[in-house]
Amino acid sequence: MTTAVSTYTVPKEIEKKILTAIELKKELTKYEKEIKDQLKKAMIENDVHSITNDLYYVTLASKKTFKATGNVPEEYQKVVLNTTKVGDEYKLYGELPDGVELKETKYIVWDKR
Repeated sequence: MTTAVSTYTVPKEIEKKILTAIELKKELTKYEKEIKDQLKKAMIENDVHSITNDLYYVTLASKKTFKATGNVPEEYQKVVLNTTKVGDEYKLYGELPDGVELKETKYIVWDKR
C-alpha cells in the first residue's frame, strides 16, 4: 500500500490541455443533461420508446429498484460482504480477511482548482 504526494510538474502545453479538457467536459456534461432532460420529457409525453436514424439512436431506458418495507420472506434475502468493514480493516492492518480477494482499478481523477 503506497501513499505518495508528488510535486511533479507536467510540461506547460500538457498542463494547458488538461485544464481545457476539464472545462470542456464540465460544459459538455451540462449541455448533455439539458438535451437529455428535454428529450426524455418529449418522449414520455408522446409515448415514444426509441428513435433510430442513420446518424444516431435514442432509447428511453428504465431502471427499477426495490426496497424492503417490511418482513421479506427468506427466499428473497441474501447475505452480502460488508465491504466498508473489509476496507477499513485493510487500511488499518494492510491485510485482507480470509476468503476476501482485492481487485484494484487505477484511473485518472482530475479537476480544475
